[in-house]
Amino acid sequence: MRVLVVGPGAVGVALYYALSRKVDVWLGVLERHRSLERDGVEVVLPSGRKVIARPRIIVVEPEAPRIPYFDVVILAVKAYSLPRALTQIAPLVGLDTSVVTIQNGWDPHGKAIEHFGYRAVHALLTLGASKRRGTITVVSWGAAIVGSRFGITRYVCRAAEVFSLAGMNVRVVKDIDAWTWLKLAVNAAINPITAILGVENGVVANPELSTIAELVIDEVSLVASRCLGVELPEDPWQLFSRVLRETARNRSSMLQDIELGRRTEIEFINGAVCRIAKECGLDAKANFVLSMLVKYLERRSRG
Repeated sequence: MRVLVVGPGAVGVALYYALSRKVDVWLGVLERHRSLERDGVEVVLPSGRKVIARPRIIVVEPEAPRIPYFDVVILAVKAYSLPRALTQIAPLVGLDTSVVTIQNGWDPHGKAIEHFGYRAVHALLTLGASKRRGTITVVSWGAAIVGSRFGITRYVCRAAEVFSLAGMNVRVVKDIDAWTWLKLAVNAAINPITAILGVENGVVANPELSTIAELVIDEVSLVASRCLGVELPEDPWQLFSRVLRETARNRSSMLQDIELGRRTEIEFINGAVCRIAKECGLDAKANFVLSMLVKYLERRSRG
């Protein structure tokens, strides 16, 4: 099986390393990273063992080399880079290629469908990986929920096989949008609070902060139901509590973005909830406040 993982960040490199012992895998970048090609990158595994990953790199662009098509392309880029990535991978995608989005927020799967139709697959990952001072630390390989709006297709099954080979617990579902909103509810509660306060995930379990999180989760659930007719498949509050326990020492990707002066994905998480709520006449005030605070921090951290 030939797999392309697009994105040289923590999740992309972690997936590349996990798959490098199992399949013919390449790391795709949207622009050349010479230091990564020359030196590789240090990866700290969940066991604490340190390894150097030396990815085989291909620059993904409209004029990409005409090498054989990949069986699976996993897009591990930030949500705001997804439109560009979807355009640039076209030369590497064949009629039988599974194109897998794994971005947070709403609606990466829909954007992939616009480009690749029934070949589009969406996966919700709990892979715990972070990048700091050039080192990627993997806390756990986590789990993957995999599905498509077209049902359980062969493209979904092939993507599920790849995540299983990467060491994840995999669940294939028919209603991927419902699961996407469930994860969105949890991300909308945890990520901005940790980014604003500069704390690890577990701190959000404190009563004062969990009260804010509950307001956010209730708003997301209401918007999904009233505006889109989506009923969450599990109790989001129970999932929120479980995620806090399991990732208590994690630093959310939004917090890492603020610390590194990078653009965050707030517009695709809390911001998306606010936009959809406004379109159907609802308020999402808690999501709006968190969104504005993160935008302020983002602008300040980026100078």
